[in-house]
Amino acid sequence: MQKSRTTIPILASSSWNNKSNIEDNSESMGLRGSNGVNIINRSTDQTALPTSPALHAPSKDIEEEVEIKVDGSLKNMIKDRTMFINLIILLFLWVASAFDYYLINFQLKYIDGDIYVNTIVSSVSEVTAYIVSGALYQKIGPKISFVVSFIIGIIGSLFYIIFADNAKSFIPYMVLGSKFGISGSFNVVYLANGLFPPVYSSTTFGLCNFFARFASMLAPIFAEFPKPIPMTIFCIMAGIAAGVSMLLRTNNRISRQMSFSDSILESVHSYSKVKMADDDLKEVDLD
Repeated sequence: MQKSRTTIPILASSSWNNKSNIEDNSESMGLRGSNGVNIINRSTDQTALPTSPALHAPSKDIEEEVEIKVDGSLKNMIKDRTMFINLIILLFLWVASAFDYYLINFQLKYIDGDIYVNTIVSSVSEVTAYIVSGALYQKIGPKISFVVSFIIGIIGSLFYIIFADNAKSFIPYMVLGSKFGISGSFNVVYLANGLFPPVYSSTTFGLCNFFARFASMLAPIFAEFPKPIPMTIFCIMAGIAAGVSMLLRTNNRISRQMSFSDSILESVHSYSKVKMADDDLKEVDLD
């Protein structure tokens, strides 16, 4: 006997609103999420089914029509207060990290001590910072990662400002701390772009990177100032950035919004399996 085929039309329209209710329609199977995603599944039969092995059968005989509309504009994103605040904060962190990163690179030739040793130490600390900051980001989150990175950079730069003239043998360690801290923060700004839903990630990344590049253009100019002005500016920028990073909002609401569409599609797939099992049971009854 030929199996019947059921087509389930689905309309999904997504917008990042602050709605949190889930409404069930008695005439149609509907889902409504906190980010405004609406799914309407219409079918001629929605009879509850008993547990059956047929429920686990593949849904090859179910045709699904899915249309998802997403507004990923910057105008729509800034309507969300949390994302707007995070964007402003992350924009400043990008500027501070990029400026300090290139400042210490241009300042390296003027730092006392062996330039070859200082360069080797700077390169090793940078690579190590990328590995460590990436691992810590997954464990402690962006806020603490930023604070720790900037504080390490501040300690290294302060030691250089205060003790460089009297402890020249320790200058490589001061360079190590400064470069390690700012390299870690410069790596975290890229990772922190995950604070935004994927639909906005490219927009926020491009916007932050645009202003950060402008700030980095000023770094070689400040690097030519007489000692200790460049490292003092480095320390001030890192200190302000450490304080600003504490204002980041890293709650789970955005994460839930990011995964909501996936849960909707999973629900649709499960519903398709139920419909196919329903058709199979009806065929068995007819036989």
